[in-house]
Amino acid sequence: MTPIHQGLPPAKFERNPNLIPVQVCSQSGKLPTELCSHDQRGSQVITEYFVPGTQPTETCDAHVKIEVCTSSNMLKSEFCPGNLVEDRVFIKRKTLYDPESKSGNYEAKQLYQQVLEDKVTFSLEELKQIYVGQVEFDESGQIVSVLGVPVASLTFSGLVTSDYPYQVPTKTCTYHTKWHYDQWKDSEENPDNDEDNDGDGDSLDGIIDDSIENNDNGNEDSNSGSSNGNSGTNNGNGNSNDSGSSALDDLIDSVEN
Repeated sequence: MTPIHQGLPPAKFERNPNLIPVQVCSQSGKLPTELCSHDQRGSQVITEYFVPGTQPTETCDAHVKIEVCTSSNMLKSEFCPGNLVEDRVFIKRKTLYDPESKSGNYEAKQLYQQVLEDKVTFSLEELKQIYVGQVEFDESGQIVSVLGVPVASLTFSGLVTSDYPYQVPTKTCTYHTKWHYDQWKDSEENPDNDEDNDGDGDSLDGIIDDSIENNDNGNEDSNSGSSNGNSGTNNGNGNSNDSGSSALDDLIDSVEN
């Protein structure tokens, strides 16, 4: 097109004076709220022109503020330490996109995630009773298979959209247990104990955080080939790695004992 337009004066487009400018949210097309300007991608408030009487009158209901765990980027659980919980603005659709809904072993993946969430609250014996005939555990209490499908086959395998990392997470954090919460609560109530521990090498919280971070990195490396905007973001919409959880559980057991 460039050669065709050579020598021609720049085109001018004059706005119809009868149109009125109105600020709207680019995600919902409705009048913006404060949350629209706090979208994780930057402000989603734009100016559009309308014929008088056709401009939107409802306010945006697509942007919502949700509490998430910063370690897992999933919805916070009751045991996520308070210093790891923060408010973030997400997009909430009437039907949230699930990239794995059409992937293989979908039912087993859904149940696997539920077991991981319940594992934070229930004991191993209780889990065996709840999921008898559905979930197989090994001698160390780790999940071996779900609905007959090996855990290795339950990793993330779906395709994601570009805005998928910014929609409301669909999964709840499985990283933290009551022990983590109690440790944080104790440090809040007895800050002098933390100061005493600072001089004794790596703190317990630091060791746990390093373990979680290493687990995150392993999950991202294994999943980086199957997402186009979700690797490194995680967003609580991918599957947790049970072997990584096992390493963290072993660390916690060694400290508690």
